[in-house]
Amino acid sequence: MNTNSFTSTSRIRLLGAVLLMSLFAFASMKAEASMKPSQLGSKVELRDGNTQTPAISFRTTTRVGYPITLMFEAEGEVKADGLKEAIVADGKEQIYTLLSPEVKIYGNIRSFSCVEDKVVSLDVSNCPSLEVLYCSDNRIEKLDLKNNKKLTNLGCGYNSLNVLNLSNNVDLKELKCQGNYIANLDVTKNKELRVLDCSSNYYLYMLDLKNNPELTSLNIKDNKFNAIDLKANTKLLEFNCESNLLKEIDLKANVALKSFSCARNEDLKKIDVKANKDLEILDCFNTRISSLDLSENKNLRYLSCSATSIETIDLKQNTELTDLSCSIKNLKNLDLSKNTLLKRLNCKNGQLESLLLSQNPKLEHLECTNNRLASLDVSMLKELTYLDFSGNNLSEIDLTQNAKLDTLKCSENQLTKLSLAENPDVRLLICYSNKIKGNEMTSLIESLPIAKVGEWNRIEVIDTKDEKEENYCSMSDVAKATTSGWKVFDYERFANGGKGIPFRGNDAPAIGEGMIKITTAKEVGQKINLTIQGIGTIAIEGVKEEAQYDKWEHEYTLEKQEITIKGIVTRLVCDDNAIKMIDLSEAPDIEELSCSKNRISKLDLSNNRNLVSLKFTNNAATDLILAYNEALEYIDCSDNNLVSLNLTQAAKLKVLKAKNNLLAGLNVSFCPDLEVLDCSSYDSHTMSPLDLSHNPNLRWLDCSETGLTELNVSKNSLLEYLACHTNKLDELDLSNKPVLDSLICYFNNLSQLDVSTCGKLYFMDCSGNKLTNLDVLQNICLGELRCSNKGLNSLNLSGNPGLIVLSCKNSPLKTLDLSKTPWIRSLDCTNTGIDKLDVKHLKDLSELVCKRNSISELDLSGNLKLDTLDCYSNKLSALDLSANKAVKYIRCYENQIEGSQMSKLIASLPNRASADNARIMLIDTESQEEKNVCYIEDVTAAKKKAWRVLDYKNFANNGEGVDYEGSEKAVCVHPSVQVRLFPNPAKDFLWIEASAEENVYLYSLSGQLLFSAVTDSDGRVQLNLTSLSAGLYVIKVGKTAVQVVVE
Repeated sequence: MNTNSFTSTSRIRLLGAVLLMSLFAFASMKAEASMKPSQLGSKVELRDGNTQTPAISFRTTTRVGYPITLMFEAEGEVKADGLKEAIVADGKEQIYTLLSPEVKIYGNIRSFSCVEDKVVSLDVSNCPSLEVLYCSDNRIEKLDLKNNKKLTNLGCGYNSLNVLNLSNNVDLKELKCQGNYIANLDVTKNKELRVLDCSSNYYLYMLDLKNNPELTSLNIKDNKFNAIDLKANTKLLEFNCESNLLKEIDLKANVALKSFSCARNEDLKKIDVKANKDLEILDCFNTRISSLDLSENKNLRYLSCSATSIETIDLKQNTELTDLSCSIKNLKNLDLSKNTLLKRLNCKNGQLESLLLSQNPKLEHLECTNNRLASLDVSMLKELTYLDFSGNNLSEIDLTQNAKLDTLKCSENQLTKLSLAENPDVRLLICYSNKIKGNEMTSLIESLPIAKVGEWNRIEVIDTKDEKEENYCSMSDVAKATTSGWKVFDYERFANGGKGIPFRGNDAPAIGEGMIKITTAKEVGQKINLTIQGIGTIAIEGVKEEAQYDKWEHEYTLEKQEITIKGIVTRLVCDDNAIKMIDLSEAPDIEELSCSKNRISKLDLSNNRNLVSLKFTNNAATDLILAYNEALEYIDCSDNNLVSLNLTQAAKLKVLKAKNNLLAGLNVSFCPDLEVLDCSSYDSHTMSPLDLSHNPNLRWLDCSETGLTELNVSKNSLLEYLACHTNKLDELDLSNKPVLDSLICYFNNLSQLDVSTCGKLYFMDCSGNKLTNLDVLQNICLGELRCSNKGLNSLNLSGNPGLIVLSCKNSPLKTLDLSKTPWIRSLDCTNTGIDKLDVKHLKDLSELVCKRNSISELDLSGNLKLDTLDCYSNKLSALDLSANKAVKYIRCYENQIEGSQMSKLIASLPNRASADNARIMLIDTESQEEKNVCYIEDVTAAKKKAWRVLDYKNFANNGEGVDYEGSEKAVCVHPSVQVRLFPNPAKDFLWIEASAEENVYLYSLSGQLLFSAVTDSDGRVQLNLTSLSAGLYVIKVGKTAVQVVVE
């Protein structure tokens, strides 16, 4: 029997419970009836206490503490909340440090720019002085400009706008709203408009420009226009209507036009530009135009009429032409004799049989590919740098006068010889599918200019898949080219996406020089998947299909369990094929190997000196031999049983992933270029200390669960990511880590941790250490902090305005001040001893876990995004969720919510759909600490809103609880002469006298049935109360109920 005293004060309080509940309900109704509606438009206090309305405010996803580029111009002083530095309002872009995701700007601002700042919302409605606004390249969905009547320049391109109302911006002169989703754009009120770019809105199909006579530049590219009226726009200088659905365009009124592009209007058959005598740029590429009269366009400098239906083109009057693109399939003649200023010419894919260029000495770029040319004189083209005459019938070409040439493409001709002796700048030569062989090929190779130090030039000398190929390049020719710094390639009919494959010479052995042997546990007839790339012909023995050697994966059918790949293999991917053995001892050319998820116990790579990349994970291997692999840059041998790794020859290694092995130690001192190291483990085996003093380029380190007792990273100043959790570290020096972004050091023995110089630190988990103090005031970029430590009794977050996630559970903080961290989305302060928690200013809070504390009140009215609430085992007597329309999961058992407050809680639950799987766990019927009371009608009301009500029931269903149907209401207590109880108060036993054979029930005040009995023939029964705690209970006999006090 619990012998705790039951005071008279408590007894009186409990006996008056019903009366108090009635009075409270009446008082609440009266108070609600007397409440006045709130005043609209009243000022709201800002998070920093400032009540002034900001002129401009915006929200960005840029990390707090990171730089952001802004431009201001204003009359008078400009101030801002959310930026570290003072505002410089000089009209120039300045870099500021972000202190908050939401920035508020005060002042009479005339110009503002936030281009490419990851802005997701922008409010300028309180800035009537604004004249210039540039907010392009962000993620803005809405832009209210009705109060910005002085606006003259607006750049809001490449956002997510679908509506743009400009009716109040009558002074607007420049509008750039390209790259949005605007379907309707009304500029009829903007009579001063001079520049309009509404390109790439995709849904825009019409535009009324009759009220825009001042328009000089118009871009409607990439939309759905099928007509456009420009008669009123007589001052138009630039017009781009590319990629629309236009069938005709009238430019007669636009006599001032200088630039016009109508390319990719595939139904456009005719354009008339005779009235546009000042035209300098004309682009009608990929239209159905069949003729083009340019006789009046004597200022024309750029012309593109490729992919049209034009058969003849007269350019005699266009003497200013510098750039011509006329790749037209029916073009047979091209007279350029009057175009002496021409610098670029593209006339490929036509039917030209001759091309005279003697009058074009300034030509720098020439493409005449795929015509019918038998000769080409370029001797007068001393400025030529790029020449492509592939796909013609030339048998010779004289390049002695083209000293500036750097690119030559002459494949698929009839050339028998070629010399680059007078072309010292050539870096790319494509000459496959010709007739160059023997001494002439050797002469060509010997004429190649020597590549610059540290660079490689490229020659595509042959196409072994072309049956008409007559070039012949021997291994000795290839060797000479290589000596001069040229990499030699076989085009092999667009192999490797047109990049070709390395070529070793026509006389190099095709098969047999290299060999890879594979043994698989798969049965004959089963499939394996291989990706094979290499040089020359490759064959596979042991499979049904012929070898495919490209960058794609191919399926093969096993005819044997032993497979042999013959040829020069440079890349092999054979993952997940149940391979038991792979022999690479005769494959010295392999550069990339991936053989993960197999059953290979030993991999010997000692003969593979050219290996650059190795992926060898999930094999349960015990041995990996890396004796002479000087070229290795990447190794992933994770998830094996390796006990050692020899890296003494891996001087070029940049990435080493060796997690989940049995490594007793790891020597990376021979790898000075190492950037990524992962030697973590899941089984917490012990590894000897790491020597990282020779790895100054290390950026990423994970040595978790390796039993380390010390870790020295003093020489690794470039570290961005450090994970060393679950070790035995007593100290960790981070004094030289200016770019450290993530620190994961939980479950060590750290008694102190100095991160004051880690200015870029964003994520830190230092839980499970021996920390009594944690200073994060200098970590302005901190976004996620997990610091659960049993000795941590205080936490100052005033220097972390961008904090998004905070977990400080099981730390004896007693108090938690979140006033300076307004952007928290997830908070876990479980078991911190706090009795107060102010979260109403956390507007983005979606997850709140504050269980096992002493909180008596919880105001959630400001947490509109709250999704999850876990506040069980506190002292809450009420809980209002009426503002939390997004909430779906609640745990609030072991509190003190009962009666009308429980009904109010249920009434405040938002309506949910059954698919939401909304759950509220509000009682633990097996906990003596439970003081919540939820009646059957409360549960019924919750179910009507599609909420599932749960009973925790001492971790039933692994903590998921069981369905709760609610408790019956206890009957009202009133005096009765029919029932006699003694003694009352009672201690161990209670006697009851009533009618004979009467049912007797003993209830808790929450309505839970505890005992039942039946009176004897004399109407008496004795109840044993030794198992009950001290308190007030109800005895029900028939329809009569009497209270009893247990001491």
